[in-house]
Amino acid sequence: MTKILIAYASAKGSTRGVAGRIAERCGAAGFDVKMFPAVESPGHEWFDAVILGSAIHDMDWLPSATVVVDRRRVEVKTQPVWAFSVATWGETSTLLSTRLTRRIRKSATEPRTVTKLRKSAD
Repeated sequence: MTKILIAYASAKGSTRGVAGRIAERCGAAGFDVKMFPAVESPGHEWFDAVILGSAIHDMDWLPSATVVVDRRRVEVKTQPVWAFSVATWGETSTLLSTRLTRRIRKSATEPRTVTKLRKSAD
């Protein structure tokens, strides 16, 4: 059975909720899923695939998720990795005003930690 690690960093619980939903769906599909807060996540070597997620604060992932990404980059793992982010504003929805969201979307860039994770997979 394929083992999937889901590690997440959540500031107020939303990211944990998204990770939980992903874990439910993966479990229903027959995968062996283990979900951990990023600060408690075990070594990646025990898993066949990794899903990492974080809330975005100050245009980047939370520090505990960044540590997981850095650890993974050093260990040079070859498992498939999927990343997700949770923010107050997104491509299609927002909790902010329309005007402010438009300005943020124009200047927003990929979170630094996601860039590091993506480049480590190249």
